[in-house]
Amino acid sequence: MVPMAVIVNPGLDRSDCDVILDSPVHPVTEGRPLNLRCLSRSKKIPDSGVDFYKDDSILQNQTTGEMTISSVSKSDEGFYHCKHLERGESSKSWVSVRVLSYGKAATSVLKLLSSVVTASVYVLVTIILAVKCYRARAEPDEDNRPYRVIEAETSF
Repeated sequence: MVPMAVIVNPGLDRSDCDVILDSPVHPVTEGRPLNLRCLSRSKKIPDSGVDFYKDDSILQNQTTGEMTISSVSKSDEGFYHCKHLERGESSKSWVSVRVLSYGKAATSVLKLLSSVVTASVYVLVTIILAVKCYRARAEPDEDNRPYRVIEAETSF
C-alpha cells in the first residue's frame, strides 16, 4: 500500500463507532495509488452498501467497502470517511498528498548536463581545427613549395 498521512481529528473521533476507515499512515506521493477500506470493529462489512466521502461530498456509493484512486494529485488531499447503511459512519481521516519536486530538479540537471556536453563538443572541435590549421601552415604541401628539387639519375 502507498503511504499517506492520516490524522484523526479528535473532535470527530467516535470510539463507540463500529466502522473504521483503514488507510496508510504516511503521506501519499503524487501520482501513486491510494487505497481506502471501510472495516467493522466487530464483524465483516457486507460486500455492498458502503459509501466513501471526501470533505463531506460523496465520492462512491454502494461499493464493496474498498475504494482506489489510481493516481493521486494535490486536489485529492482532504478529509475522508466511509459510511455503512447498517453499521454507521467512520471517523474523518486527513489524507495528505506529498508533491515531489524532483521533476524540476531533474530538468535543471538535464539542462546543465546538456550545456556541458554541448560546450565540450564545441571546445573539442575548435581544438581539432586549430591543430589542423597550425599543421597546414607549418608544413605546406610539396606541390605548393616555392622551390622544388628534382633529382634525376643520369648514366654516363
